[in-house]
Amino acid sequence: MPRIRRAAREDMVALAGLMQEYMAETFHQPWRGNLEALTRDALGKEAHALLAVDQGEPVGFALWRRTWDARRCLSGGELLDVFVQKDSRGGAIAPELLLATVADVAREGGVFLRGQEVAMQGDRLYQRFAVTAPGTEFSLSGKAFRALAALDGKPLREVLRALPARSDNFEP
Repeated sequence: MPRIRRAAREDMVALAGLMQEYMAETFHQPWRGNLEALTRDALGKEAHALLAVDQGEPVGFALWRRTWDARRCLSGGELLDVFVQKDSRGGAIAPELLLATVADVAREGGVFLRGQEVAMQGDRLYQRFAVTAPGTEFSLSGKAFRALAALDGKPLREVLRALPARSDNFEP
């Protein structure tokens, strides 16, 4: 059963490998980052990395960074990337990574998550609980953000039954 956790220094080689897979599959290009910069920046300096681990092996990741909404003077998070290896897709890993990201942002004092999905298959999931803009942008805030943060770690069936209404994004 997959487990989602914050990446640690000892996970950076595996995360770099996942980044290489992600870039090749999604953008058909090599990853242009490097292990030194990933280790320096993805452990909280510039971004936060979460890993999905199945049977001791990392099979996916989510990367997010802090952001700030000047119109409302609120802290939040920006989802940078989410990836799950092909052999591990179709189950609960991607939703669990998203829930863990929301909860991580909340633990850091954030009250919203926004981002952009580059692969269209994520759109249906985001549209279930977030306000989406044309294309693949999404914003999760207010009562909906808090509801999802509270569902982190729950079984996927329970999460799906308790997904907040999209209108909850407009409730403070």
